[in-house]
Amino acid sequence: PSKDYNIQKSKYILSIADSNDLIITAGNPVFERHLRYHSDAKIIYLYSLPSGSYEQYDNDFDKKNIYVLGDVFEQIPSMIERFENKSKQIKIFSDKIKNNVTKINDDEFGGLYILNNKEREL
Repeated sequence: PSKDYNIQKSKYILSIADSNDLIITAGNPVFERHLRYHSDAKIIYLYSLPSGSYEQYDNDFDKKNIYVLGDVFEQIPSMIERFENKSKQIKIFSDKIKNNVTKINDDEFGGLYILNNKEREL
């Protein structure tokens, strides 16, 4: 097996997501670029969203599946240190959706969640 962090972390999501899906991540910037390169799904990178955009994620609800990586709920400490304000916004966003997701894969990277349909009606 590969010892590349990005390959291992993305292995499961890349095996199931397609161009009709949305993937939300708060990982490091290299991981985000890895996802964009290797996936046809739409990628939402929470650290690059402008302030105030976190409430507008529902614009993408026409996507078949909305996947949320575990790094959204457990942010990387170095990212919190470097981007304190963005990290606070991500925490507010993750708190808003955490009761409306179902964990579909458990791994050492925080797992993978899918947004429940009931959240789409908010």
